[in-house]
Amino acid sequence: NSVIPVISKESKKSFFVQGDVNQLKIKHLENSGSPLNNEVILTTDAAGYFKSGIIVGHVDKNNDEIIIQPIAKKSDSIYVSVLVYDFKDFVDW
Repeated sequence: NSVIPVISKESKKSFFVQGDVNQLKIKHLENSGSPLNNEVILTTDAAGYFKSGIIVGHVDKNNDEIIIQPIAKKSDSIYVSVLVYDFKDFVDW
């Protein structure tokens, strides 16, 4: 279960998607329109966790419901956490 900041490629709508490998739901979409059916959805670097431009999925409009069908693979992105520890505060050199 993840929440990822994304942008639609053609209509340039910024929003978040939340879900898993089966289906992503749109969160916090602007009220001024919606992404186009079958439009590609890409990551943004807004949260600082993902490189901008990774393909997340495509828009699937079903009547009034809009979902994102994931097409990204786990191998498309690598998450690395780095811990920086300041020893100067604890050790007198």
